[in-house]
Amino acid sequence: MKRIILNIDDSMTDEAALWYALKVVQGGKISETGRGKQFCFHTVFGGNTHVSVIKQKSGTETFNIYKQNDRIM
Repeated sequence: MKRIILNIDDSMTDEAALWYALKVVQGGKISETGRGKQFCFHTVFGGNTHVSVIKQKSGTETFNIYKQNDRIM
């Protein structure tokens, strides 16, 4: 059995987060790790929505979906 975990930024709707995760999944398993192929390590949409994916030893892939303001401080 496979597991995919979504960690979603509080400012984002569940529907939006699922859409971003789906787009990354549709891109396929293109990143290589010592644990085999996985979905893209890090994808940026529109400059401020980020999706980072980490593959665990168990094979579970965790998607961290968040918004980041690109302003320089």
